[in-house]
Amino acid sequence: MKNQFSLSIILLLCIQLFISSCSETDDSVVQPEMEEKETVKDDDDENDDSVGNNHVIAEELSNQVIIKGSTKAEGIAPSQKGTITLHPVEPTNGNIALLDEGFELPLFVDSDADVVGAYIEFGVVTNSDGVSAFSSASNHYDVNLADNDQFAKSGVSNKYAKNRIEKYAMQSAKFSYALLDVDFSSEITDGEICYYISVYDANGNISDAQQICMTVVEWGNSTDFTGVWDYTKHESYPPEGDTIVTAVGVEDCTDDSLACANGGTLDFSYCTTINGRSYEFKADGTYEFNSDESIVGMNYQAAYDTCESNSVAYDNVIGQKGKWTYNDVDNSIILAEYEATYNHSIDGTSNYTNELGSAYVSRLTKINLANGAFSYGWPLTGIDINGDGLINDDDSGYANFFDKK
Repeated sequence: MKNQFSLSIILLLCIQLFISSCSETDDSVVQPEMEEKETVKDDDDENDDSVGNNHVIAEELSNQVIIKGSTKAEGIAPSQKGTITLHPVEPTNGNIALLDEGFELPLFVDSDADVVGAYIEFGVVTNSDGVSAFSSASNHYDVNLADNDQFAKSGVSNKYAKNRIEKYAMQSAKFSYALLDVDFSSEITDGEICYYISVYDANGNISDAQQICMTVVEWGNSTDFTGVWDYTKHESYPPEGDTIVTAVGVEDCTDDSLACANGGTLDFSYCTTINGRSYEFKADGTYEFNSDESIVGMNYQAAYDTCESNSVAYDNVIGQKGKWTYNDVDNSIILAEYEATYNHSIDGTSNYTNELGSAYVSRLTKINLANGAFSYGWPLTGIDINGDGLINDDDSGYANFFDKK
């Protein structure tokens, strides 16, 4: 879902976006098992009960997904032909698919023609004597990518996707990007799902198919995190120098500059005080996030016009509700936000809701849980975190700390 905000709302959310990893995904996501289409496909042998049962399960799975802009076609998906390359597919939440929400597949493709569609074929994978067998459903999905996600080419919010786009675009002038969204019906349950994914272009070229297996996880799947967690501090780890610690209730300022209309430059500070912040992870799989912060920012338009400091102070109270799950593979908490309220002391209150299948999904990464406290963030130094090719102060690692109430 894409919400439109006023400039002031965008500014007041900057700090929230920074600490909540609204990026949805970072480079550390553990990706699912993926291989080229070499797995043997079972023939539907009526004399083999296990094969027949696998086809039944595959049929049920294929009927439990919802893919906007698709048509269901009989038989297996068409095979590779022509010249087109689908780069390794890495789902946005790694090896995890979410009940009610499904999963998203960023598709990075090299082709001489426009990439217009995808084939996705669900099935069951079994292993025997070192040989993997894929039992297909009796049908596959033919997806019109433009109809599936009309916003896919209007912008990419995910940093990892942006970096991959830049990488592949530099390697090939024939590069294109699309995002395939797969939702689940209410009948689907937790467990493993497997599928083949391939793409095709306007000239009828079809890529090799890639097999991917993921785990559908239940909400609220770890009792270790149930309860109320109160924010205590933020730590920043610059590439050089000491750790910077900012406790709850302490003002934290960042120096910045603004290019003015007259060609000059205005230096200013953007300051935030987190008065309180908490997560409540409930046993039923729902969560609540609440934040109260005071901000001293800048009236950017006035400052741009006059090249003089034009600071503005305001309070911002944020409330979010949704569902949560823990991914023990990459040690993250995944949040699916369905309700949000932003109470701005100047601009007033804004409310947002997301329907099932359209949640705003974010992740609390690199969880560390010990002694009645947990932290999340990117507690690393000495690496190019923002992917700009430089290691400098923009690449400071960070972690946010919470104590159990």
